[in-house]
Amino acid sequence: MAKGKRRDKQKQKKQYAQRLTERKAAQAELESNRKQWDEPEVVRVSGADVVLDHSYDIADTRDAELDALSPEDLEAFLEASKIVSNAYFAKGRAKGRQGAGAQDEPLFQEKMETLLRMYEKYPKVVALHIELRLGYYVLLDEARIEAMSAASLQRYPHDVMMLTTRVEEFLDDGQIDQAREAIRGRFTLAEFDPARELFHIDDAIAFLIAIGRFHVETNQIEKALVCLAELEMIDDEGGTADELHDLIYADEPEPGPE
Repeated sequence: MAKGKRRDKQKQKKQYAQRLTERKAAQAELESNRKQWDEPEVVRVSGADVVLDHSYDIADTRDAELDALSPEDLEAFLEASKIVSNAYFAKGRAKGRQGAGAQDEPLFQEKMETLLRMYEKYPKVVALHIELRLGYYVLLDEARIEAMSAASLQRYPHDVMMLTTRVEEFLDDGQIDQAREAIRGRFTLAEFDPARELFHIDDAIAFLIAIGRFHVETNQIEKALVCLAELEMIDDEGGTADELHDLIYADEPEPGPE
């Protein structure tokens, strides 16, 4: 009888081990499928691979740069960023109104001091540059805004947004030669950062708009049309290509009555 019980226990253990193995295999397959489902679509744009999901986070985005911050500084940055960003957007909504704004509040000034301290402590973190600059827009501090803009390309040579922002500022002011100098012959994403394996769709859109605008301003319409086609391919429903489209066809006469 004892032997029979032992055999039954051994059989139960084997069955349990088999079920456990099968369950682990099923979980592994499910995880593999989940990763495949979560994998975003990637297309070739401007000579580089671009991920088409706006919410997808890749290793070399600005969010990853925040890993350089200590836990305490990261918490302080997130809090300061919220206050400054809210003040920036509130100022936009209140444009033209009278009265004191968030920039006059002690809390806003305190958070600006926090951002400035971390900006000096972590010179390679682009997010700090962006938030601090937003704060200077709220303060209408044109001198500091220009100083930060002028230093952006040297400080962040491989950040697409820094390049495109600076190029568009030059184009807005009619400074074609300065825009050309900022681009430095890098008219595709692949040329801009050859070591980078994957670009985010937001970077690609900003890059194509800025480079397309430059081509329009320098009367290279065929090259601008290439930028427009790539914009329409990666963001056909977002409307980001409309501005470039209007620039390209601005001089065409309106069709007359038939």
